[in-house]
Amino acid sequence: RDFGAVGDGTTDDTQAFLDCISYMNSIRGNSKKVMFWAVVPPGKYVLTEQIILPQNMGIKGTWPMRLHGGQEGSWLYIKDDHEPAAYTDGRNLDCTDYGTIVLQNGSAITDLGIYYPDQTAYNNSNSAVKSYRYSIVCRESNSCFLIERITAINPYRFIYLGWAHDRARIRRIFGYPLR
Repeated sequence: RDFGAVGDGTTDDTQAFLDCISYMNSIRGNSKKVMFWAVVPPGKYVLTEQIILPQNMGIKGTWPMRLHGGQEGSWLYIKDDHEPAAYTDGRNLDCTDYGTIVLQNGSAITDLGIYYPDQTAYNNSNSAVKSYRYSIVCRESNSCFLIERITAINPYRFIYLGWAHDRARIRRIFGYPLR
C-alpha cells in the first residue's frame, strides 16, 4: 500500500504493483543475487494489466485461509480483459507470454488468492465462459521459480510452465475452476 494500492476490490491497483516492482528494481541495481519481495497486506487488489516479475523478485501476500465471501488474506482480483489472440480459423493461440503474472528466472509468488470476479458463466447458463489469459506464466526455460500457497477461484487458465523447469518449486496450489 506504500505505492498507492487500495485493496478494496473495485479500485484498479495495477499501477501501484508496477510502481513497487520498478522501485525494487531501482534500489537493487545490478545485484541479482538478493531476493526482493513485495509484501501485499490483506485486501482485494484489482489487476487489469500484465505484471512481469524480474529476476529474483517476488510477491508475497497473506494466504487466504477462507474462501471468497468473508475471506481473509491477500487476493488479486483479475479484471484483465486481454483476450487471447486467435488463429485465422478462430482457434485460440496458447498465449503463454500473456500471463497476468509473468515469472522470470528466480522470481516467486506466494501466499495469495487469485479471483476472477467477472467470470460468471457458472452462475448463469446463458452467459459464455470468458477466455482469460493464464493467471501465472513461467516464461524462461531451465529457470528457478517458486509458486506456493496459491488459491484460484474461477480461472479460465491457471498456471503455465510449458518449458523444462527442473528447478521449479510448486506446492500447495488450490483451484476452484469454473463449474
